[in-house]
Amino acid sequence: MPTMQIERQFGGPLKDTVIQRLRDPVDGTICMVYLPINAPHSPQQTSGYVQYGSTTIGSISCFAGPAPAPPLAAARPKPAPAQRASVPPPEPPAPLDQRWPPAAAPAR
Repeated sequence: MPTMQIERQFGGPLKDTVIQRLRDPVDGTICMVYLPINAPHSPQQTSGYVQYGSTTIGSISCFAGPAPAPPLAAARPKPAPAQRASVPPPEPPAPLDQRWPPAAAPAR
């Protein structure tokens, strides 16, 4: 049987009481348990269990925990490598005697 993980423990509002914050390791549910430090119970049975009285254990309140964070690799996808457009490099300028339109011929 899986057990919940104790995340934190606080002193309760009344003498000899505590508040425990528990987390379900499977689905992340968080429970706050208010209970006395000492609670009388029956002698241990052969199964290993004990029975507590109906009013000696405190109260419990549970709620859904925050959504788990995605793994770091999934959180930041790697950018795709930049692809260069297949544009030919510019041609160097033509020599002055080959430019268009040709210069007007000098008058004679």
